[in-house]
Amino acid sequence: MDANERLATNLVSESEAYGYTLSVWGSGSLLIYVYCVPSAPAVFLFVLGSLLAFTTLAGVAFGRPFGRVDTDSDGELIAASIVHVVATLGNLLLAWGIVGGLDALGVGLAVSALIVGYQVSVAYDILSLLEARMTRWIA
Repeated sequence: MDANERLATNLVSESEAYGYTLSVWGSGSLLIYVYCVPSAPAVFLFVLGSLLAFTTLAGVAFGRPFGRVDTDSDGELIAASIVHVVATLGNLLLAWGIVGGLDALGVGLAVSALIVGYQVSVAYDILSLLEARMTRWIA
């Protein structure tokens, strides 16, 4: 495998986690910016929100707790689709709006962390699907 092939393989393997990590880190930072450094319970609530979102999405994708789904795709990958601009930046814009709205409503950090933790996981996956379709449409 030459260097370009290896780089392409690495980028494809890392792309979902990379965009998701940026989304989670960014939305958590927005919470910190608006509220303060979170307490341990607020951190756990943020993570709980994300776990609940993954549970929701897994229920949709698999249909039942121990359902199986074929995840192999024979379709071609379009290089631009692995950058996740829409999924990452769109998610952060949404998180920024939600954090600002919750703060304006007087919602505390703990509840906001739970909501944003949930939002960041759901929005990232939905926006990733939209981004993949947009990329195929443009290409």
